[in-house]
Amino acid sequence: MLYALKRDARTEQIPVIVVSHLPPANFANLKVAGAAEYFHKLRFLEDDEGEAAFLGMINRVLRESRGAERGRKADGAGCPSPMTASQDREFPLFSAQQC
Repeated sequence: MLYALKRDARTEQIPVIVVSHLPPANFANLKVAGAAEYFHKLRFLEDDEGEAAFLGMINRVLRESRGAERGRKADGAGCPSPMTASQDREFPLFSAQQC
């Protein structure tokens, strides 16, 4: 799924956080494939600390993504037009963010 999202011009700019039971050593491969971050499922068992860490990761990834988006706009790079569920049959539940 990550590969498909990062190869589609309509979704390539959406940051993806992989939540998996794979060992953290696999993050390097996921990063190459386009993942913004990796979170190990067992961390959710750390009571509130795991949940807080996950929410913090989401906030950080979104901040970094917005910063990168501003940089693209400053460079004059446009973004693809947003897709809607009616336009997209392959990923009907996803909606690309507007720039």
